[in-house]
Amino acid sequence: MADAGTSGTSRRLLTWAAVLAVAGYFLWLSRGGLSVYFTHDDLANLSRAQSESMGAWVKANVLYFSPAYRPLGELFYRAFYQWFGMNPLPFHVVCFAVIMANIGLTYVFARAISGSRETGALVALIGCFHTNVQPLYYNAGLCFDVFCFFFYFAAFAYYIRIRKRGGLPGLWQVVVLAGLYICALNSKEMAVTLPLMLVMWEAIYHAPSSLAWITRQARTGLVLGAMTIPYVAGKFQHDSILAQIDAYRPVFTVNHYLLQFAHFLNEAFYWIDVIQARGAIAILLVSLVIAWWTGSAALRLGWLLAVSGILPVAFVSQRGLAQEGIPAMGLLIYGAVLLVWIRERLFHRAPAFMRTWSQASLFIVLGVLLARTHIRHGAWDVAWMTSEQEVSWRVAKQLQANHPVLRKGARVLVLSDPFVESQFALASTILIELYHRDPDLEITRLTAADPRPDKAAMQTYDWVVSLE
Repeated sequence: MADAGTSGTSRRLLTWAAVLAVAGYFLWLSRGGLSVYFTHDDLANLSRAQSESMGAWVKANVLYFSPAYRPLGELFYRAFYQWFGMNPLPFHVVCFAVIMANIGLTYVFARAISGSRETGALVALIGCFHTNVQPLYYNAGLCFDVFCFFFYFAAFAYYIRIRKRGGLPGLWQVVVLAGLYICALNSKEMAVTLPLMLVMWEAIYHAPSSLAWITRQARTGLVLGAMTIPYVAGKFQHDSILAQIDAYRPVFTVNHYLLQFAHFLNEAFYWIDVIQARGAIAILLVSLVIAWWTGSAALRLGWLLAVSGILPVAFVSQRGLAQEGIPAMGLLIYGAVLLVWIRERLFHRAPAFMRTWSQASLFIVLGVLLARTHIRHGAWDVAWMTSEQEVSWRVAKQLQANHPVLRKGARVLVLSDPFVESQFALASTILIELYHRDPDLEITRLTAADPRPDKAAMQTYDWVVSLE
């Protein structure tokens, strides 16, 4: 956490103290996420993953430009279901492990672009928990966002590391970067801005002085950009799930972008519709002026990452903060760099021990204020998420207790289930298919049957069950 002016021993102690503080702080606020059952998102993802073989999902990950829906996450669901069945713990453990790796990546990335351990520590502290991203901790169905963030910033941090050593990426390094980028794309569409951000990083940290800059410094970004073209084309094919969902049909207007950015800011700062389109314009302009006035390259990159990172969702129906991790990273960097910039100017003439004290004090005070803010806004109020998981778990226990051996493609009649009034009425059907490992079961829900079977017709079913 400490930077220049702090002894090596003090620097190491402060760094480890910050690491332990961030890890403990995160687990303290999000600990309940490991003990929950599958969400409706999970059930839908598990069902879709079983529609293809493991080999087919591996092939879809290699052919990243195919219309396949987020194949890396689907491969995760397909493999873990095959290995662990309907035990949700391994799914949540993996998601938690990647989230914690992401917290580490925020530190690595922020330190790389700012040259400051303190900035990295503050970004990790601020970004490790937020009440409005609670679904990331309780819903494995958002593994797509978690994986995408990991591979996006792993690639970005790796690229910066290569460049800071003074050279340009060689052939095999470009291959590694392309592999990480493909994994990010296969996780979620949010990753498409990475080539643009690599070019922007070069423009800020190695400003172009001749046309040769395009074929040298911008080369890797342009290569990854060329890889993006077939990917985008594949996602807009008629047999792509994304092309068939109204919520993903873009509306390309400036106002749509501003409203989405305003919604992003409102969620990040716990504001309830405080910022509208005009407010978003004002904030964008003021923050841009500050970034250029201070002369901070990290502030400028943070601004560009927030503004550009939101583009993949800026023109579709509004998304929540949990789906906006990449632009949120830009916001985190901007805020942390600005805080450090202010602190340094307040204490730049102070003795070394006072500067170290100011760093530790800023970290501690900020952590306390953030914890109080998150708790006040419902950090532990998770009933709105866990209620659906509890219903699914109740049904799952009934299926475990009453689990007859059924022939392949058997006919099942569900007389009643607790999902009748739910937004996801197919939950009972999917749970029965998954517990019996048979997607070919012919399942009829009595409440949705038309015409409803009479007593004679009911005798033709292999299993008649009531679920509560």
